[in-house]
Amino acid sequence: MTMTMSGPPPTSSISSNAAKYDLNVNPVYQIDMTTASTGKMVAQTKRRVRWRFGFSNKTAIQEGGKGTDCRGEEHEVTLIWSLTSGKRLVLMDGKEVHYSMGKPTSGKFQTSWTMRGNHVLKIIAYAAPPIKNRPGFKQFELFLDGMPFNTFPRIYELGVRAGGAHARGMVAYEGGGGGGRGGQQAYNNYSLPVEEENAWARRVESYENNYSMDRAAPVPAEVSAPTLTATTGSSTDLMSDPINVPGQDLLEQPNALLDTSTPQVAAPAAPAQPDFDFT
Repeated sequence: MTMTMSGPPPTSSISSNAAKYDLNVNPVYQIDMTTASTGKMVAQTKRRVRWRFGFSNKTAIQEGGKGTDCRGEEHEVTLIWSLTSGKRLVLMDGKEVHYSMGKPTSGKFQTSWTMRGNHVLKIIAYAAPPIKNRPGFKQFELFLDGMPFNTFPRIYELGVRAGGAHARGMVAYEGGGGGGRGGQQAYNNYSLPVEEENAWARRVESYENNYSMDRAAPVPAEVSAPTLTATTGSSTDLMSDPINVPGQDLLEQPNALLDTSTPQVAAPAAPAQPDFDFT
């Protein structure tokens, strides 16, 4: 269903580094959050999570506007997480702000980035809810400047103030249904038109295909120990190495191990002279 807005049209353009909101004047508001399991073989192995929020129109609020009259600059954040491949992709307004690949067994994902206006966005996501119930646990949570998404006022609450602070649950949902949070169905009037939803889905699928989100990265082959190849003259076997003697190899010559030198013969001693006594 398409909702006709009487206030200024929302815009996703970011034109200034000035702060986008003031909690006491024009707070940030939530539009909706959707989650879907989109794994090819097992649906639960891939998650798509989308948050839509906006910065309320300061001028409209100061002029007394309420609810949809105060809608302003709006944005969407999309998380795609494949538990099979470990790949995580985050888009903001259709543009990539984060891509990483962790271990498929990793149970937690967290990332943050800064948008125009020096506002810090942060996502904390868990692969599965805890086994034991934990009060206040959120499997997927978006933070803006440290504020959880679920604490942002809703559109129907914009422009309502009490005691100087923003009041919640005091304006009826559009189309009737009372001011309590039980009238969630009427709040679906703020959903995107079908054409825009389809355009968003095509954009997300294009990114998923580019990154092969469902396909795990190839496991690197094991590196074997280097093989030592013996080369001539480089062997460490001393018994098989040739003797490095300058010139000819004596072991290859005939009778190389024989001593062919002429023996040195000592000269014969002079014969002893007989001792004659002529006296």
